[in-house]
Amino acid sequence: MKKIFKIAAIAFAALAMISCDKNKDTETPQEPAGEEVSARKRLLALPSKIDEDGNLLSGRTFRYNADGSLAGVDEVWTEDDGTLGTYNLNVKREGNKLTLSNDEGEVEYEWTVNEQGYVVKNGDYSYEYDAEGHLTKVIEDWGEGPQVVSICTWVDGNMTSWTREGEAEDGGARVKRQTYKEDLNVGGIFTVFTEKSSLKKWMFEAGFFGKSTKNLVATDKWDDRDVAATFEYRTDDDDYVIAEVKYWEGEIDDETYYIWEDAE
Repeated sequence: MKKIFKIAAIAFAALAMISCDKNKDTETPQEPAGEEVSARKRLLALPSKIDEDGNLLSGRTFRYNADGSLAGVDEVWTEDDGTLGTYNLNVKREGNKLTLSNDEGEVEYEWTVNEQGYVVKNGDYSYEYDAEGHLTKVIEDWGEGPQVVSICTWVDGNMTSWTREGEAEDGGARVKRQTYKEDLNVGGIFTVFTEKSSLKKWMFEAGFFGKSTKNLVATDKWDDRDVAATFEYRTDDDDYVIAEVKYWEGEIDDETYYIWEDAE
């Protein structure tokens, strides 16, 4: 855990260095000409809470097999004595079945996956993807027949909107729309995803539910609201996001940190 502490401190210190002038918003993001990624990394931790020195207090950590495949996603928290507690979830795939089990062998999650390893069935929910591996539709079935609850629209590798079907005042879909920066989403983080998926953020970040956006999100706005949420980022020398800040009406609304390690 000392390694996580050290990298988390770097991410925390970097937050104060985020510049609102670094990126410009664009409706039609373009890939920067000649830009190359100098290193390939994988997600080591997704902190949900850090202290004033940047030490990880709680969140999710990720383990990998020798071949680079995901071996586990562990929950980490701080005990009363200041030490870190850990609850391990071990990932195992057999055919089209994917399970996440604790160290005692008790299954916490059991999903049906497609050939790409993306979840297509999760209890009462099923999921559809496009040819590029982006989540496009969430379907719910509580025994009264399948019902589409969310549709995600993708353009040029970016999700431009997602819906809450049937939740508008007129009975139609409530729609949330996104715009993007020119900067590439090098690490493939999930700033936005449909909230009607009955899923948690770490599940997307672990790669269970399709690919993320090609570019970094600039704004996120409901059609029935006047104000959009805006996002700024701090990246490392290899353009991997280590701090993401969400603003609402000019004030910080949320902060998200990412910790990476070099892929073997």
